[in-house]
Amino acid sequence: LPRPPSTVAAAVPSDEIPLIVVTGFRNSLVQSLQVKRAYAGVLDSIVAEDIAKFPDNNLAEAMQRMPGVAVSRDQGEGRSISVRGLGPDFTRVEINGVEAQAATDGLTYGVNKGRGFDFNVFPAELFGRVDVRKTSSADLPEGSLGATVNLVTPKPFDKPGFRLAGGIQGSYSALSQRY
Repeated sequence: LPRPPSTVAAAVPSDEIPLIVVTGFRNSLVQSLQVKRAYAGVLDSIVAEDIAKFPDNNLAEAMQRMPGVAVSRDQGEGRSISVRGLGPDFTRVEINGVEAQAATDGLTYGVNKGRGFDFNVFPAELFGRVDVRKTSSADLPEGSLGATVNLVTPKPFDKPGFRLAGGIQGSYSALSQRY
């Protein structure tokens, strides 16, 4: 009796070895470690890969995962940070090395009239790296007892190739039972 044709193809030996690419979060740890080593004082840094891992609504909630950083909440949303027990008025904030303005409005209780920076105005995905310098140094301008936070935006040619980013957010009102 002849045997029926097999549905499984026979393995053909080949000299080619397939390329296997393994990706992970090691690169984000290496980048963070390089930034920490380059600074002479106490610095904590998170990069975009670490920020994107968690579903944080704004930058304050992403920063609360750093050691020594606590978030202050207003109406359930992270608004400002405290570093080493000192309130938001003692934290200086820079965006790409330039001091950022602190006063914002739009919340129920009005305008922020203090020195503390409102981190809830920025989504967590906007920045490529966040550095929290917990010690002062001569190369930094004065103005912070708690920390100096530098928010670094990504540059257009940091990574080669085409990149696309997006986000979806929704809300549901239990009172009106509508989205």
